[in-house]
Amino acid sequence: MTDSAGTNGITAQRHHGGRRLLVLAMIALSLYATWRLGSAPEPLLATATAESGQVVVHRADAGANELLSPGESASLQRGDSLATSGDGAARFSVGEGLVLLAGDSELLVLELHRRPLLGGVSVALGLQRGEIEASMGALGLGGSFVLETGVITIEGTGFWCRVQPDNRVAVESYDAARVSQGAESVSLGRGQRLTAALGEALRVEGEPEPPPARTRRLKTATLSPADLDRTLFPDRTPDGLATLPVGEAPVDGDYRVQAGDTLYSIAQQYGLSWEALWEANRDWLTSPDKLYEGQSLRIPER
Repeated sequence: MTDSAGTNGITAQRHHGGRRLLVLAMIALSLYATWRLGSAPEPLLATATAESGQVVVHRADAGANELLSPGESASLQRGDSLATSGDGAARFSVGEGLVLLAGDSELLVLELHRRPLLGGVSVALGLQRGEIEASMGALGLGGSFVLETGVITIEGTGFWCRVQPDNRVAVESYDAARVSQGAESVSLGRGQRLTAALGEALRVEGEPEPPPARTRRLKTATLSPADLDRTLFPDRTPDGLATLPVGEAPVDGDYRVQAGDTLYSIAQQYGLSWEALWEANRDWLTSPDKLYEGQSLRIPER
């Protein structure tokens, strides 16, 4: 009798133990399914904004082009591309991330999504020609920023890159970046750079620099998209033109503000940063986003 009871007890324990394992397995399976569902890529939209010159957005799904004038914006999705004329400039923004596109450049959106569960944003762009400067900032857990050039692949959040006419690619890192070409890859620290070509070994130039971060080549790259909107594009009247308020006479200066001008567009004409132009005129400008048609601005020496 005792042996039988003991055997039954062991059998019951095994039975309950099996049930516990089954329940745990079901919970694990449910959690995995939830994670898979929650982490499925969620398509995102980015914003393209023209800063100067001609900027063209090509829609992959519509097969049509959209021409943007300075100050105008359009949404971008995976497959779309953004191109600038020789005197053009544009910016690509998603969240707090920003990529500035110089003149005579073309950028293709290869990947643009977020994983809802982790919140990370993944952005992959293709630089077909020209020059960009990336300041992507925090992309969240699992997020990444990748730039493909056809010669090298760059992973990082802050760097400058130019595809040269001879198909060589120049890179300078503002933070930390990983550059790869086939099976070969190198790391770039702050301030380090390289010039790459197909079939040539990757050679890092310079030594890593300590903080603060290096000065950007494209001066507006350090600003957030919201700051750029406030700084580069002045308040406008309903018809789209900024006008001088009644009773406010323009000061004598070197440049008379035209309709559609911004501090940034004027500074570009003289090879200056908008910050330098603002400092030279802040005695009579109430704010960098307050320009009026007819005002005169002082142009500082370079």
